[in-house]
Amino acid sequence: MTLDLVRRAGARGPSARRLGAHLKRIGRDLRLDGGAVTLLLCDDREMSRLNGAMRGQEVPTDVLAFPAGEALPGEPATALGDIAISWETAARQSAAAGRTLDREILVLLTHGLLHLLGYDHESDDGEMLRLQARLLAGGR
Repeated sequence: MTLDLVRRAGARGPSARRLGAHLKRIGRDLRLDGGAVTLLLCDDREMSRLNGAMRGQEVPTDVLAFPAGEALPGEPATALGDIAISWETAARQSAAAGRTLDREILVLLTHGLLHLLGYDHESDDGEMLRLQARLLAGGR
C-alpha cells in the first residue's frame, strides 16, 4: 500500500513516513494486495466544507472516507480512495481520550481505511470497530 499525504498549512500530526508505515502494516494485516490512499490533514474549517459538500452536514467531523471507483475490467485496483482527517478535531479527541495527537490520527487513518474497504460501523453490529481495535493492537 502507498500513501500520498496532503498536509494543509498548520496541520499537525505524524510524519509522512510514520503514516505510511502504519498504513503498510495495516494493509499487510488485512492481506491487501497493494492499493493507494490519499490522506488530507486539514483544519476544522476545511472539514466542515467537505462534510457539507459530501454529506449535507456543514460541521467539522474527525474523519471522512471517499472510496475510489471500480477498477477497469481485468485491471488491478490501484487506488482505494481518499481519507480526510481534521487535525483540530483529532487534537480535541486525543486530549479527551488521554492519548497523543499522533496516536489519534493513526486511529482515524485506520478507521478511514476500513470505511474505504466497505466496513460500516453504523450497520455491522460492531464488526468494524472490533477489527479496528485488533488492527491497532498490532494484528488480526
